[in-house]
Amino acid sequence: MNFEIKEIDKDILLLATYLQDVDLNLLYIDKRIPILLDTSYTSEIEELVQGIRLPKIALVSHSHYDHAGGSGKLANLGVEIRSHPITKSLLSSTYTSIYSFFPHKYAKFLSTKYTKEYYRYIRTELGYPKIHSTNFDDIHDIVEVVEGEGHVAGTLLFRIRNILFTSDGIQGEGIIGSSKTNAIPQISDIKKYLVTLQKVIKMNPEIIIPGHNYLPSNKRIIEGSEVDRFLNASIETVVKLISSAYDLLSSDFLSLGEFTERLLKAFNVKQIYPQAFITSEALIKYFGNNVKIKKEGEISLYKLD
Repeated sequence: MNFEIKEIDKDILLLATYLQDVDLNLLYIDKRIPILLDTSYTSEIEELVQGIRLPKIALVSHSHYDHAGGSGKLANLGVEIRSHPITKSLLSSTYTSIYSFFPHKYAKFLSTKYTKEYYRYIRTELGYPKIHSTNFDDIHDIVEVVEGEGHVAGTLLFRIRNILFTSDGIQGEGIIGSSKTNAIPQISDIKKYLVTLQKVIKMNPEIIIPGHNYLPSNKRIIEGSEVDRFLNASIETVVKLISSAYDLLSSDFLSLGEFTERLLKAFNVKQIYPQAFITSEALIKYFGNNVKIKKEGEISLYKLD
């Protein structure tokens, strides 16, 4: 397996690994209670933690398989897994675990073969996630737990001194993988995402560790002037998403599938993918009552009034 362990600061290690063709980051705090931030996915977590002292506690930032999928195996090793109550609820069944990442209602816009293969992959890498607790009181002197909704309900950010592990709570301009993964930010609630961004700006971290190599920094460790650049780019990207959505929805009635395809094209993303529908739907909801909805059978068509 291809991964590295990098020292970020005293007692703080970056576990730098990969998810297909993009970076995947976890943080490990080796203090009086060894704590792991995020749990990767099922097929890699056991080998990944062989390079460190087994954590006593693992904190899951949100319910998606690449951040929560290793929790079941860690639990079997005696690690106590903690998360936000919403994340615990989402991970309480296979159905909600899978569909918090790839809602079933979007499958109709994709091929049956693609959908079946993707669902099978997610199911495998989720394994049997486990959350023991939603209480962080006994570790507040080691890590500050901050709510950061907007990506998915129940998202948490973690601050150790002036290092902020944002996981997928902030996503810059999106991501470009080394071979196939090009994506806009995945946002389930535009207003809450902007609130999270403002919260992080006020925290003024010296170092940000994102969940993946989000643009424009495209780095595992964002520090110095890159922090402001990353945060400003995150805001500018939301503004561009809203502006692009406004232009597209002003032109004609569009199905969610057609709107998503055109939105991705505006961001030079050629391949449509499941999580893009989440952002598209969030943009439609952002305009609220200004959106007209026309029903054609089971399909909804949207247009700005």
